[in-house]
Amino acid sequence: MRKQYLPENHIDIADSLNSIGLIRQKQENYAEALELFQQSLKLKEIYLPQDHPSMAINYHNIANILRLQENYTNCLDYYVRAHKIRECYLPPNDTDIADSLYNIGFTYDQLNQPTRALEHLKKAADIYKGLPTEISAFNKIQCHIQRLLPEKSST
Repeated sequence: MRKQYLPENHIDIADSLNSIGLIRQKQENYAEALELFQQSLKLKEIYLPQDHPSMAINYHNIANILRLQENYTNCLDYYVRAHKIRECYLPPNDTDIADSLYNIGFTYDQLNQPTRALEHLKKAADIYKGLPTEISAFNKIQCHIQRLLPEKSST
């Protein structure tokens, strides 16, 4: 609908593309979702600074798709980009910071880098531990950390 009334490179179209990408992701149409997220990102790059919080949303969404496609190396790059932006704009104990740290840690685990995974997972756990509403996330991360600890001693 927006494309009918707005120029094709209008910033509002980026939000629509991102929203449609989320729908495609839920439908498990990952290739189309990735394409939509990337199109949204390209539009945002025209209008927004590279460290704008909205860019972090796109980086995060692209990383999620790449993770689902098991493209962990590229996924990590996008999670790190999103995290760096979030660190600039959010308080250090924000759940989005913890989520970013968890995603980075998870990805390092998938890349068989348990030491780096543990580093990020422990930081995420520290944030979640201080947030009583996030006890289930804290417990999930603690289980992940415990699973990695024996691997760390063998590497």
